[in-house]
Amino acid sequence: SFSGENWLQADLSGGNITKSVVGSFVRDASGNVSVKKVNYDLSASSVLFDTAGDTGILDATTTIEGNGVSVDVNIGGTVDSYNVVKYTTEQVIADGATFDSGGKVAVGGTAGFAGYVKVADDTWVAAIDQSAATDHEIFATDTDNGDVWAIDETNLASAAAMTASVSTFEIDETTTATQISGLISMVDAALETMTSAASSLGSISSRIDLQSEFVSKLTDSIDSGVGRLVDADMNEESTRLKALQTQQQLAIQALSIANSDSQSVLSLFR
Repeated sequence: SFSGENWLQADLSGGNITKSVVGSFVRDASGNVSVKKVNYDLSASSVLFDTAGDTGILDATTTIEGNGVSVDVNIGGTVDSYNVVKYTTEQVIADGATFDSGGKVAVGGTAGFAGYVKVADDTWVAAIDQSAATDHEIFATDTDNGDVWAIDETNLASAAAMTASVSTFEIDETTTATQISGLISMVDAALETMTSAASSLGSISSRIDLQSEFVSKLTDSIDSGVGRLVDADMNEESTRLKALQTQQQLAIQALSIANSDSQSVLSLFR
């Protein structure tokens, strides 16, 4: 809580919540005073855990890709789906394969595959030469020599796609390098979001500290002014008291003289 308000947001299903704090005290040239506020949104970019939908910074789920891609392969008229190992263009180049001019087939390499075929943007899979066979459906044709290629369904991936969050992910001996890379990216993104949220809170905290210091100095100034006013009033009253005391003493002395020689005083009225 802050200043009597609950700032804990644990359920984002009801939408974002905006909190406001005093950010500045402004007095214009005409002497008009106004107070400015700073808003802070409690949303998925600032809430750590969301108990309703797992959309907070630490419990938001991310799809971590495995090392495979799902492809449909027609073998002898039967179509089945296979999760085969995928390779990037960079990996195919590193394997030493030779690309055809059409950019759909890469032949040879040192990984033991006859070649590769491109199934998506920057996604390649192992392929088998179907120039002398007819059991696999043709997937791509080498534009340079006319050789036909089909997807090698035997090169199965060891890990499928997974979902994880910063607060729940686990790493064991079955976790692939691709998945670890995805987990690192997920943690880096969460860290960046938390850093941004902390910066926003730090900015508000600095503003509050600044206003607190201003109010403290203003209070000291008011107390000092009140003290001076009190001192001035006391000096004025002290002067008045001394004047009254002097008048009283003179009156007492006059009465004393009159009592000591009453006949002389009465003669003044004859």
